[in-house]
Amino acid sequence: MKLDIDFSELESLTKKMGATPIKWRSDATLKPLEPLKSGTVYDLNEIGEKLTPDGNLLINPEGDHILLYIPEREKKFHLTDCKTIRSMKEGGRFDRYIWTQETSGLFEIEDTDIYGKATKDLIRLKVCKNCLRRFNYKGSATSMGRRELVCNSFNIEEFFKEYETYFTEKPRYTKHDYPGNSYAGDWKESSKNYRESVGWKCEKCDVDLSDPKYHSLLHTHHINGVKSDNRRSNLKALCILCHGDQHNHRHILMNIKSAYKQTIKMLRREQRKRKLGQMSLEL
Repeated sequence: MKLDIDFSELESLTKKMGATPIKWRSDATLKPLEPLKSGTVYDLNEIGEKLTPDGNLLINPEGDHILLYIPEREKKFHLTDCKTIRSMKEGGRFDRYIWTQETSGLFEIEDTDIYGKATKDLIRLKVCKNCLRRFNYKGSATSMGRRELVCNSFNIEEFFKEYETYFTEKPRYTKHDYPGNSYAGDWKESSKNYRESVGWKCEKCDVDLSDPKYHSLLHTHHINGVKSDNRRSNLKALCILCHGDQHNHRHILMNIKSAYKQTIKMLRREQRKRKLGQMSLEL
């Protein structure tokens, strides 16, 4: 659509000021807005009715509310892309979450019994306080004490009467198709085969652990945090130090023997010196 703008008042004012009018024309056109698409996030500058806390409009794929939670020993569920969700995304671990439309407050949680057998129970989870703060639900953004009170009395159905949950994307799984977060039965063999395929080298710091006595110092890491997801694209060979640096993996560093840490550092130094020496010879 051609732009038709009337500059007559501006031209009149220009003449009164004694300035020389300049003829101006534009070939700019306006494109018609596309219809809203299901599952699309729209910028506030384009359209604005129901907005996320960040100023984006989310058209829910099903037009219904969804909640997110991690189905293993989780303590909370989420209403929006709070800082916890964003942190998990940045760490590549968003696939740990599943989505549900359950409003009872009871969520299906996986666990293992004393015999190592997988079990599923309905557990009452609390709402994420970071989510409450972003919505400022019932004044949750005012203080930690207020968030605690709102969290303890939170009712999902009551929340849905006035608010909607907002996520820029859905997790890939629901409780019906979530593969679980236990290692597959052939995990030891799969892990060994993967580490062997990359030459027993750490894919982050490049330390060479191909000597059989160092094989145990190289781990196979699941990038998205789902231990049952053994797709090659989801695996990464990491030395024990690099593995401990991954998102939510500080517990690995805590359990590593000091002697093992020193071995990795020693090998890094020696291999770095060797590479520098080779480079100088080539020059």
